[in-house]
Amino acid sequence: MKIKKEYEFTHNRQLWRIIPTATGKVILEERDTELKEAYFNCLEMNKGKIIFENLQLDEKFWIGIEGVYTDIIFFHKYLKPDMPAHKGVIALDINSRSVLWENTEYNFLFIADKKLYCYKSFFEGKRYFVLDFLTGVPIKDFGDDYSEISRIKEGVSGENEENDYIFPEPFDENKSSDPLLLNKINREKIAAGKIQTARFGDLLFLHTLENTRRGVRNIFKVIEIPTGKIILEETINKEIEKFLPETFFIKGSLLFLLKEKDTLVVYSLKQ
Repeated sequence: MKIKKEYEFTHNRQLWRIIPTATGKVILEERDTELKEAYFNCLEMNKGKIIFENLQLDEKFWIGIEGVYTDIIFFHKYLKPDMPAHKGVIALDINSRSVLWENTEYNFLFIADKKLYCYKSFFEGKRYFVLDFLTGVPIKDFGDDYSEISRIKEGVSGENEENDYIFPEPFDENKSSDPLLLNKINREKIAAGKIQTARFGDLLFLHTLENTRRGVRNIFKVIEIPTGKIILEETINKEIEKFLPETFFIKGSLLFLLKEKDTLVVYSLKQ
């Protein structure tokens, strides 16, 4: 199996979220914590062609992504700055880069079958609603009955379970019987700190800490299982003393790798 670098993307701002979409795009959320500004970018997933970049909404920082459905991004604001509670729904069309609708009264739950399920908060509790996902127009009022909402959400979770994602898992060398991994870890002395691994075909992906003359670095390696040959090695973070998880994942035949917290590198994995 071959691994090929397809593209790299960075604005030298911290990448907070990487969201592949069902329509072959990837949404990137960047944040400048000093300026307190959030930026949103959209790339063609396979080759990295920029669809839009540095997009900002009226609210420049206290805003985030609830989810992406078809080619629409659903954003939320916050009830109060520095507070985790979400407020409102903003629907933005990826292709036109325009806001389709916004409502500050509803709070996002999930989307299913072109319907947006949400709720309103009242002093005495919550009321649940269904909106048209394209217009935000109410379709149904469930009142305070969450049982039907829960049933629908459970069904959606099962239907939408992604089977083309591979996420790294913690590796415990004391419990592993994998001779390739044990050999690589022991011989190269990279067992300091936590270790994450994943497999794709005949490739092994390894992420851990490595001791160097200058200190400690976060490293990522791709190893050819039949031969034990290292076919890719990247320094994810230089001179860092703690393990940073969630630095890579695989979707379909693409490897998404986050470097230095601000750079996305995408590789294709092919036979």
